[in-house]
Amino acid sequence: MKRWTACVALLALLSSAAVAAEKPKPLRFAPFKDDLFGYQNIVSSADAGAYLTIDFNRQRDVIGRDLVPEKTAQPDRIDLAVTKLQSDQLLEDHGVRVRYVEVGDIEKPAKAAFIFVHGFQGNRFQGVDDQMFGGNFNRLKNLVIKAGGVYLSPGLGNEGDTGTNPVEVVMREFAKNSPGAPIFLACSSNGGKVCWKIAGDPEMAKLLGGVVLLGATSGFSFLDSPVPRQYRIPILIAHGSGDRIISGDASVQLYKTMRSTMPDYPVRLVVFKSGAHGTPMRLIDWRDTLNWMAANDGR
Repeated sequence: MKRWTACVALLALLSSAAVAAEKPKPLRFAPFKDDLFGYQNIVSSADAGAYLTIDFNRQRDVIGRDLVPEKTAQPDRIDLAVTKLQSDQLLEDHGVRVRYVEVGDIEKPAKAAFIFVHGFQGNRFQGVDDQMFGGNFNRLKNLVIKAGGVYLSPGLGNEGDTGTNPVEVVMREFAKNSPGAPIFLACSSNGGKVCWKIAGDPEMAKLLGGVVLLGATSGFSFLDSPVPRQYRIPILIAHGSGDRIISGDASVQLYKTMRSTMPDYPVRLVVFKSGAHGTPMRLIDWRDTLNWMAANDGR
């Protein structure tokens, strides 16, 4: 009897060990130039840190970070080794042709994907520009690659196209080769329409590990979709309070609405005081954002 009990206990131990071995380790993005890109000059913090207001000063945050303002970053802010993994690609699916820039290889298994969606008059090269925005996109590419992910920046086609189909084609291609790996989707400016449409589609939402809106349009219709209650996709909204192209008022209202109607939903708001339209792409702390989304992935 004792021997039988011991065998049962051993089997249970081995079974639990096997389950533990199968469970993937939480995705984490290691430090990379945090002293240069971490949030500084925090004006206020509310909702246990979910709502941050950060001061923007052009002399400090543009002139001080760039060798040539808004064109070339200071050398210590970038690491160009990652560009060796960068290439321009073409993907075709059911008549949809997508030009995109990849850092890594979408056809190989990866731990995660980060997809940047440009706005009006942007292009696929904006999201991989190492020098613009004070080198912040170079840091992002390094963070993703060092974590075992792939970075993707698709073009959206003509100006009248919201680009949802091209982005979905890229998402499906990644998911086919890296099943279960989270996709982090970031949309800037008018590209926000893409993020909200994809996030509100249950079939696409199940692939998402998080959504970032950068000076983007607001999507109140997302709240009426079944997705927020099914998948709890982490959402971070970043906006400059001085944005004259897309006002940040709607972003603040959306955040407050989500907090009041779904208090436990993983949503954050970062307001850059006096910041312009492109300020979020320059000052968002990508490592802080990615680790928060990875830790709150509710799929």
